[in-house]
Amino acid sequence: SNVCALSCKFCEFYRKRGDEGAYEHSVEEVRAEARRAIEAGATEMHIVGGLHPYLPFEYYTDMVRAIREEADAAGSGLHVKAFTAVEIVHLAKIAKVYKQADRKAGIRWVLERLKDAGLGSLPGGGAEVFDDRVHDEAFKGKIRSDVWLDVHRVAPGLGLHTKATMLSGHHDDHPEPP
Repeated sequence: SNVCALSCKFCEFYRKRGDEGAYEHSVEEVRAEARRAIEAGATEMHIVGGLHPYLPFEYYTDMVRAIREEADAAGSGLHVKAFTAVEIVHLAKIAKVYKQADRKAGIRWVLERLKDAGLGSLPGGGAEVFDDRVHDEAFKGKIRSDVWLDVHRVAPGLGLHTKATMLSGHHDDHPEPP
């Protein structure tokens, strides 16, 4: 889905529910997409989306499980790389397991269930800026660096590989090099 609870300045992807261009894929639509990907020879499905404020946590585990079922039925080793750190924290919040006093417990709970459903690794999105002053200007409402790092510290302990993707040139206030 591209429906998102946030409205980041740099994002052209997000929509609010009911906006033109807003979409939500059912689990069966994702299953069909996985089938088409497998038939085309894909070795990985990379999934990221908006922070949908209305879908229940089970939607996400059901979605990953459906992809895994399609891959297993086809004898495919399809790898599922999904959910940025920002999404993982959002999922912990909608599952009501995210507690500020022990963030890592809620993050671990979410990652364990997603891994059990078939998640193989996390993409690196959401790490745009680790300088909190700059981050707060451009990405108000998104998790800050300490929380992003919490997700990327918990995941490897569960056997999930992670990446870091940095965005550059979006908020520089120094002159272009000659």
